Amino acid sequence: MANVKITELPAGAALVGDELQELVQVGGNVKSPVGKGIDESYIVGLKLTWNSVSQFTVSTGAAYLTSLGRALKVQSPIVVNTSGLSIRTLYYVYLYNSGTVSAPVAAIEYSTTAINATPYFGTAHEKSGDTSRRFIGVFATNASGQVIDFIYNTAAGRFEFRKSVLLDISSPYFALFLGASKTWATVSMVNAIPPNCRLVSVILRNTDATHSVVMGMPEYDSDPVVTILNATTAYIDFPTNDSRQVAYKYDTGGTVTGGFIIAIFAFYFER
Repeated sequence: MANVKITELPAGAALVGDELQELVQVGGNVKSPVGKGIDESYIVGLKLTWNSVSQFTVSTGAAYLTSLGRALKVQSPIVVNTSGLSIRTLYYVYLYNSGTVSAPVAAIEYSTTAINATPYFGTAHEKSGDTSRRFIGVFATNASGQVIDFIYNTAAGRFEFRKSVLLDISSPYFALFLGASKTWATVSMVNAIPPNCRLVSVILRNTDATHSVVMGMPEYDSDPVVTILNATTAYIDFPTNDSRQVAYKYDTGGTVTGGFIIAIFAFYFER
């Protein structure tokens, strides 16, 4: 096999996905694209960090954009100032190109428009109906339309509130407040978690002093996943069904005093 010499490769940090590098070998020179073979689900960095009730930062990194046909790089952290946010709402954060194909410029958009429920490739998602917007994260607002303090672990795909959302019982993160059904009842989490989330971290509190409550998924209500004893509080990770629902019922024919609380304080999703 002939020796192959690759010359004048740029530093890894300089690659944007459309470079042509010269391969020098016996028999002549050829051009080979560097970065064109990048996985369409590619993403690195681009971590969201909460700064204040009206501001967050997107770290350096890069992600593949379908509309661009290659990865778009964020060279420096982007500080995003928010305004006019709706109350008690989940917002989706997208990376997009505000420049041209030949001279791309990384920019960030936040929107109430959710991602496509089905990944466009691998685990990657885009804004519904818009292939120019690559999904990179979420944030949520409180009863005053302010960004709730959060932390996002990109490696684990875990989004967690660092400031309690459990002071506002009208929040979608109170998925259930003092439910007292004695037959299987469905609890929706659609307004609290993104379409690609199937695992939530919840506080389960049974305030009834006498009776236990069972919890599962609507499709398997004859086979409860967990039982919460009377006057008990539990912190667990719990799966939802594909419709982002769970189900519960009090395991009694008697009178329920108090009720069952399901409060979401963290959830998992892929990018």
